[in-house]
Amino acid sequence: MKSTIFFGLTILVLAPVAVFGGEFPTGKFVKKMGEMQFALRFDPDGAYAVEMNDQVMVGGTFEVSNDTLTVNDKSGDRACPGPGKYAWNYKDKELSFTLVSDECNGRSQAMSSGSWLMKE
Repeated sequence: MKSTIFFGLTILVLAPVAVFGGEFPTGKFVKKMGEMQFALRFDPDGAYAVEMNDQVMVGGTFEVSNDTLTVNDKSGDRACPGPGKYAWNYKDKELSFTLVSDECNGRSQAMSSGSWLMKE
């Protein structure tokens, strides 16, 4: 009986890791859109930045809950007033986002239009 309970609890604890692909990756992720090079930087302390051609355009914070990323812009000329929520997936050094909700059209298009490659 004890082993059955332990096994059941182990499945409940480990299931989110299998379903959601593990921890959200921090670091710098890049992609090219047209002639411009964009980067998303996610720091371990919860800060994030959006760069265009090596210039910081937006600074803010992010939170992760299971497979959902929420970003909140705090500074920058292109900062959006409300939060953006995205489902995330990370595999083979590629980070991709699927829109959950975001009233900022520019941010949602940039975030969810293809994969972001981890820069080493």
